[in-house]
Amino acid sequence: MIKGKRIGKTLLEFDDGSLFTFTIFKTRINEIIMGERVYNYYGDLFIKDYKNKVECIMTLNDVIQEGMLSKLWYGKINPYYD
Repeated sequence: MIKGKRIGKTLLEFDDGSLFTFTIFKTRINEIIMGERVYNYYGDLFIKDYKNKVECIMTLNDVIQEGMLSKLWYGKINPYYD
């Protein structure tokens, strides 16, 4: 398994003067050596629109049970996850 997280905010500016900052989700790639490689996003995404004064927080739950090797350690895969 490999876990990663980008540190810091990204600044996005459009021609009409709109200015957004956002952070992205944490990522994890399971089953690197054997099995079906699964790429997951989890954690929080923060978006802020300075022109319209709007903020958004989106949270994705961390799903641990994926892949062939994970079945051996964690049991049956839950079919209901995104």
